[in-house]
Amino acid sequence: CVVDYGKLGGAAWEFFTTVLSTRSETDVTHHQITNVLIELNRNKAQVESYVTAHHFVKEEGKDMDMTAGGRYLDTFEQRNTEWRIVKRLFIMDWNQNVESTARWDTGLHAQFTHHGAHFPEDILYKQFTKKKLDSN
Repeated sequence: CVVDYGKLGGAAWEFFTTVLSTRSETDVTHHQITNVLIELNRNKAQVESYVTAHHFVKEEGKDMDMTAGGRYLDTFEQRNTEWRIVKRLFIMDWNQNVESTARWDTGLHAQFTHHGAHFPEDILYKQFTKKKLDSN
């Protein structure tokens, strides 16, 4: 797969290695894909998907909310019985960067004590590892 995010792109694995190397700067991230339009032509498909990405980061000592909205324009190919993305183009339609108003320890939010985390500290990873160990 080849990805094109403008100045950032290339082979997908190299791209994701670059993105993951910035993980220490990002406390929380959330991506949501919606409104998928698929044009199918035998074993190929052109797909447009809307994406909203939210990142909670530290910037110059401040907690910041960085949100971007855009579209993925993907080319899929069917290989044997599996569909794979072979090319992804990201188009940013909007973004917003503001000082965060997130509150984790006051009011109603203080009741929600299960928080997501990076691997290997996330609850899902811990549960998966425990189940895997229990099954052996």
